[in-house]
Amino acid sequence: MAITSINYAANTPITMTLSGLASSAAGTVNGWEAAQIDNTTNLYVDALVQGAFTVGTPSVVTGGFSVFVLGANSSIVGTPIPPFDGTNSAANPTTSQQGVLKFAAYVGVQVVTTDAKYSVPPFSVAGLFGGIMPKFWTLYISQNTGVALKVDAVNNNSLSFNGIKFDSV
Repeated sequence: MAITSINYAANTPITMTLSGLASSAAGTVNGWEAAQIDNTTNLYVDALVQGAFTVGTPSVVTGGFSVFVLGANSSIVGTPIPPFDGTNSAANPTTSQQGVLKFAAYVGVQVVTTDAKYSVPPFSVAGLFGGIMPKFWTLYISQNTGVALKVDAVNNNSLSFNGIKFDSV
């Protein structure tokens, strides 16, 4: 009788330049897109994404960070889904373009201190797509805290993922 166990791949940083990301009063516009992640080689059945954000120098901050996932059957770099092109870059989706995004997480912020760090709890990428992992995917982050994210090497803003497979012995 075969025994199946879960296998978590090593933590993989997601290429996404979040340091200094400006606040957007509109919430989901004027954000940042991560570099595309290609799942056609590893064939993960899921990916757990987690990370953290650090706000800059606030007096009082309210709002938060919104994390979205964009999945595709073909390379987003090769076949962009405007305004998303699968590269580590700014993206400013219109209301109609936001329909391709899957909402993944919201991290609320209410700060009165400098350099407050907020964690993004782990979330499942496949879970956002009915349990099926996209061949290609990327993240989109926007924030409306009223201040830019912290810029320095100690209080960096980053996201990473652990690919998931199942082993059968």
